[in-house]
Amino acid sequence: MSKWQTHTDHIGHFAYTPASPTATPFFSVIMGAYNAETTLAASLDSLLQQSFVDFEIIVINDGSSDGTEALLADYAARDARLGYVNQDNIGLTKSLNRAIRLARGQYLVRQDADDDSQPERLAALYEGCATRPDVLFSQAIIIDQQQRHIATIPFLHHLRQVDSVIKYGNIFAHGTLAFRADLLKSEGYDEQFRYAQDYELILRLLQQGRRFFFVNQPLYTFYIREGSIGNARSAQQTALARQALRKHRGTDRYMIVGKPRLLRGLLKLLAYAELWLRNQLPRHDRIENLP
Repeated sequence: MSKWQTHTDHIGHFAYTPASPTATPFFSVIMGAYNAETTLAASLDSLLQQSFVDFEIIVINDGSSDGTEALLADYAARDARLGYVNQDNIGLTKSLNRAIRLARGQYLVRQDADDDSQPERLAALYEGCATRPDVLFSQAIIIDQQQRHIATIPFLHHLRQVDSVIKYGNIFAHGTLAFRADLLKSEGYDEQFRYAQDYELILRLLQQGRRFFFVNQPLYTFYIREGSIGNARSAQQTALARQALRKHRGTDRYMIVGKPRLLRGLLKLLAYAELWLRNQLPRHDRIENLP
């Protein structure tokens, strides 16, 4: 069983004592969980049943008041790859930064406690790591509250489109992202962004010219649920997304969310046109693409 020591050092880190201190997993899957009792078991099962097995899971239990802690204890007792920390509620951004500091893997993989990974997800990401990209991501299937498959994102034909169309809004599902460990430990999530922290990080890394790798397969299932952050905090999330755009792109004028209906339609047409034009351009040299 993995053991987590909850002492605090001079900079507020939690220390982690792994089951096998000499073993370094290739992937660390990092997750924040808040009152996730009803979805967490399925999410963890989808990871523990991966075809690729060289990974650890780090879950930060962010002050849950339901059965999340008991569920994590049960799973950790059964599989040494899972470790967790119980803490008072501090929000997802700070929780993820805590998980990042604890992670031992070469690449850090995100997953949300109410989403699932396909069984081959980590194997596909591992293949994508061969050229040592800074960031990897895949397609995500979006399931609505009626359990209908309503979309697959991002709808890219070539990865070079990302750097352009990101100004219209976040095209990524946060849980699909994976990062080179040394990069994410250096950069981290900006704790000024309680929401839209992934969007700010992606904009920042694009601005730095980091290399992205797109696994063009639906490896992740993103569920739209009542009470999720995207639903319950949509206004705050949109405001912080606009702040991130102004910070890294100088303007939020192109962002589609929050615009009047007619203007939203015009911006969508502009975005689709830009996607088409980008398909005609030479390959971008900062990124890799997996067809």
